[in-house]
Amino acid sequence: MNMTEEEKSEVLEFTSIIIPLIPKILIKYSKIYLRFKTRANAAGKIFKNELLEQGVDRATADKLTELYMKSSKIQNFFKKK
Repeated sequence: MNMTEEEKSEVLEFTSIIIPLIPKILIKYSKIYLRFKTRANAAGKIFKNELLEQGVDRATADKLTELYMKSSKIQNFFKKK
């Protein structure tokens, strides 16, 4: 596929706009992800403590907490269903 000079110019212009934004986007979404993981870990600790307070044995509480925390793993968002 041959591109005209006008198309090449448009691609170059688009690229020159997008490339400088990539670091900003990565930083922004890294911060969002870290905040999410911090809150998810805190929620997992609360969940486990509540289970233990309600009389669930530690091994079962660990397994249930692991299942609870599995939903916050980023790999789950990208898996095909």
